[in-house]
Amino acid sequence: ILAHTDCQYKLPLRFPDKVLIGVGVSRIGNTSFVLRYLIQRAGEPFEVAAEGSATIVMFDYQASSKVPIDAELRVALESYRLKQAS
Repeated sequence: ILAHTDCQYKLPLRFPDKVLIGVGVSRIGNTSFVLRYLIQRAGEPFEVAAEGSATIVMFDYQASSKVPIDAELRVALESYRLKQAS
């Protein structure tokens, strides 16, 4: 379930702008994870057009309750985890 989403627009994009879109996992909890997005205008220098996030909650519709992230999905999410800035 998409529990939360946000987007901060920084600058407009116009046709025929080329864009780069990045996504990564910023947090993995027991029953949820957070995706972070970065949209940049391609070119020199790169300009950030927007950034945002989405919180996804694992949900069992039959039981009508949150469920833990299973091991297979957790491994996949870890492979996309964003590196923390030092």
